[in-house]
Amino acid sequence: LLKQTLVLALLSLGCGGGARYDAPPTLRSGGARWTVVADWPRLPSGLTLGAVSGVAVSPQGNVVIVHRGDRRFNETGLADTTTIKMPVIVELDATTGAVLRTWGAGAFLIPHSLTIDSKGNYWITDVGRQQILKFSDKAELLLTVGEWRKAGETRSLFNLPTDVVVN
Repeated sequence: LLKQTLVLALLSLGCGGGARYDAPPTLRSGGARWTVVADWPRLPSGLTLGAVSGVAVSPQGNVVIVHRGDRRFNETGLADTTTIKMPVIVELDATTGAVLRTWGAGAFLIPHSLTIDSKGNYWITDVGRQQILKFSDKAELLLTVGEWRKAGETRSLFNLPTDVVVN
């Protein structure tokens, strides 16, 4: 059920600034039955998602979304050095879609991907910062890899880092 909910969350949120996917009530894929969950996620008044660029499942089974607010991944967005003022990490109850917590305001330029490791640490790439950031499950910054807004292709520099895998 969690996998189905996560996939449908991706379909309904899309990657285009919170656009909704108007899927039929059921979808079939490889014999599995998929059901669209109406009004999922349940966002409180005032919280609007921008382009969703990453989704992961926490060790507690919650769905975690990283979005870009009003920032765009284009030349104008890449040139912007002001951080996104709204929280870009949204943690949702997998069953109800209710927001459990938000964080990350003022920390990101253009967040791109999200990976949660087995210890519950959040690894987030930021193509605007040219960095990979590791946060604890309490949203504390633990590690920054790469240099602020300095692109390159060396052991210590990245060129628009888009994903991370944790072994």
